[in-house]
Amino acid sequence: MTSKGTISWGMAGAALGALGLCLGSLEPAQATAGNISDVAKVQKTGTHEIADVRSSVAASIQRARNISRILHQAMVDIAGKPEEYVVEASDFTAVKEQLIEMEDIIDGLTRGASAEVVACLGYDTLRRVTAEARSNAAGAEMLAWQSMKTPDVAETDSNGEGLKALADRFESEQKSRQHTWSV
Repeated sequence: MTSKGTISWGMAGAALGALGLCLGSLEPAQATAGNISDVAKVQKTGTHEIADVRSSVAASIQRARNISRILHQAMVDIAGKPEEYVVEASDFTAVKEQLIEMEDIIDGLTRGASAEVVACLGYDTLRRVTAEARSNAAGAEMLAWQSMKTPDVAETDSNGEGLKALADRFESEQKSRQHTWSV
């Protein structure tokens, strides 16, 4: 944390660095993936080219999992931060946007390939893990934006006791309905 009450962008920076490695490991796979049209060809081919694609995809999956973990921890940290600290949302926005680009790259690599080929090469898992990482980046971004905004307090004539009584009545009615359904 900095002295100005801002949480540093270290987590987002770590995620961006890992993302760069993840995208870089897909480069050898790009040329090969477009040339593979059916799973039989993939299964019969024992070439180094196919092995390189699988290896690149596996490395990218591991890096995407690491990115997802970093971003999940960032959400936990942001949610538990003291109120006086502000988190820069733009850092997480950049990570989210790069993960969206990665999803587009994966979609482009697998366009035209059958689901079996995509699964055989591991692209389906990579797409799923990348989507999870993007979701975590969006969650961290949302929490960061919330840390930057002062909550609006609405003036109301309602008192706390009245709202509590309403909530208790609702809960009681829900319980009686559940009891009726289970009988």
